[in-house]
Amino acid sequence: MSRNLFSLCYIMFFFLTGVRAQEQVRPLHDTLSPSRIVAAKERETSVHLVKLQQYPFVYPAGEPDVVKYVQTLPGVATGIEGTAAFYARGGNYGNNQIVLDGTTLYGASHLLGLTTVVPAGVVEENRFQIGGFSGEDANFTASIVKLQTKGGDMENTKGSFSVSTTMVGGELSMPIVKGKASLLVAGRFAPLGWEYGMFRPLLSSDLQAPDTLKTIVADAFAKVSMKTAKGGQFHISGFFSMDAYRFSLAKGSDDLIRWRNLVGNADYKHPLGDKTTLKTHVSFNNFNSLQAMIRKSENTTTLQMLSVLTEGLATLSVRHEKEPGWMLQGGFDVRVTHFNPGAYKQTKRENGSVEINHARYAQIYGLYAETEYLRIPWLKVRASVRGNLFHARGYTIFNPEFRTLLQFRMIGGLSLQLTFDEMVQYYHTLEGLPTGWSLDLKVPSSKRYSPEKSTQLYGGLSWEKNGYHLVAGFYGKQMRNLIYFSNAADFFGSAISSWEDRIALGSGRSYGMELEAGVQRGRFDAMLAYTLSKTDRTFPDLNESRPFPAKFDRRHILSFKGNVETGRTEKIRHGLNTLVSFYSGHMESLQSSVYPAFMPGMEPTDEWYGRFSWRNYYSHPNNYRMPYYFRWDAGFYIYLQGRRVNHMLNIGVYNLTNRHNAATLYYDEEDATYKKLSIFPLMPSLNYVITF
Repeated sequence: MSRNLFSLCYIMFFFLTGVRAQEQVRPLHDTLSPSRIVAAKERETSVHLVKLQQYPFVYPAGEPDVVKYVQTLPGVATGIEGTAAFYARGGNYGNNQIVLDGTTLYGASHLLGLTTVVPAGVVEENRFQIGGFSGEDANFTASIVKLQTKGGDMENTKGSFSVSTTMVGGELSMPIVKGKASLLVAGRFAPLGWEYGMFRPLLSSDLQAPDTLKTIVADAFAKVSMKTAKGGQFHISGFFSMDAYRFSLAKGSDDLIRWRNLVGNADYKHPLGDKTTLKTHVSFNNFNSLQAMIRKSENTTTLQMLSVLTEGLATLSVRHEKEPGWMLQGGFDVRVTHFNPGAYKQTKRENGSVEINHARYAQIYGLYAETEYLRIPWLKVRASVRGNLFHARGYTIFNPEFRTLLQFRMIGGLSLQLTFDEMVQYYHTLEGLPTGWSLDLKVPSSKRYSPEKSTQLYGGLSWEKNGYHLVAGFYGKQMRNLIYFSNAADFFGSAISSWEDRIALGSGRSYGMELEAGVQRGRFDAMLAYTLSKTDRTFPDLNESRPFPAKFDRRHILSFKGNVETGRTEKIRHGLNTLVSFYSGHMESLQSSVYPAFMPGMEPTDEWYGRFSWRNYYSHPNNYRMPYYFRWDAGFYIYLQGRRVNHMLNIGVYNLTNRHNAATLYYDEEDATYKKLSIFPLMPSLNYVITF
């Protein structure tokens, strides 16, 4: 099944390249955007503040991506090539939190994980944090990506239209009441089904491509911003996205994969005097995913596995500047969530239907206090304490979280930073294929499956002067109550046999060194990032309770990205960009040997030889490291300014050397050998934007 799913991902983008990735029989031994992305480094070494500017790097889908920049930073390992999955300091993908205007996005991937659901044009700021967390941050154990959207223009009407390799989109910003209220709307869609139908006859027959592919890939965003009479700000926004793919990989049946988000936000910020600010936030969030198989026969059978998460969130916080250089902040939040993970339904035309539901509710009540002290010129201190009360189905637990940051500023632009973070996560993610697809089950903690916890220490030195910066640090992390889901690649088994019986709880640890060097001077900027780390897992029911490597324990991770502006006039600007990625392969589980299995009473005589079954023996999970990964992307951009209309063109090549990096392994029974499956060959990337 996993090979078919990876093949589907490849097939959908095959017709964009005209080059076939190879399945190679051998001895087994992201990019960013068509636009320039500037990381405005804060003095805190575990925080990256990213502002998208108008000249991207190269993406496999051609779409500027607000999250994939994270994959190039120290301490972060990528999942399967080209996809949105990332693993921060040894955590699982589900331990990260992606937040849109204060609301968690539980399904953040688009185009089978190749890009993110949020249009880059509406994002004003992307704040990625891997340590030194605030007390208001909750319900995660690895990292947090905060996407802050921009407001509409309150004075003039502006708009844009874009076409990329895979998507078409547009944006409109206009005043409702000049100087007081504005509207921003944006949307995108991908005409993949139409493109696939046009190029299907060109595909090789041995790809086993489906005859038809029906898709709905789209997103929409709207935001109203208002200024109040007393200096306050009010924002209300809505976001919707859907990915749906219907295809056939076997005769007589169709497969359907679908996930969608529906989010509504309302925020109010009001000054209470000169030094105090009140902020409130309420939101509604619905995420659901569906996997279905439709068997076409006289007695049509439909198998469905539906997962639903519906959440309401309310927060209130007060920030007070007690005096210059001393801040106090506190607040509370209430989160109420309805889960129905892995709901199973089987429908037959003649015999009716059978349903299995796993509906349950959970509540999290949080309270926090935080202070930041900057009055001493060479010292920064931030400390926070947070308390969480969790309740679900007769299970109630209270967990405190303590977080501290100390930063000592020294001479010559040098500073030392120390952080300590405790984190608790109450929603478990039962992760499937490591593609970043939004199909993973989300389940609440319970008496049987306690909340996930992590404790993290970091110490590092940073230096910044005249546009140059260097960062070097070490981290250590302990993780408890990690989830291992045995049905990761099985569409329907997790529902039929109950996902609750397929979970194991364990622990993990990760430690490593993170290095970063960058320059941003004039028309040139570049950054080199390197991570040396080791991550393992321990589960009582696996490998005789002995530690084994995590699936994405990439020992070495190296990336270099650079941008140079090659020319500029009053109306024309153009430049080149590049990204080079080199890192250790991820881990796979391969059989070490085979052994015969006998039925009771059988003897291994010649008469019975060949009638018993052979069983695979694995020395331990994740016992084989895949070959190293290397990819070089290069792009060119040009910006033309007109009287009323501006044009921006970004063209590039993803995987310029056409290296067939192995995404996964599968066993070919005919050849009796393992083969590696490569997904992305050399691919063109294009993004054209008109603004007016």
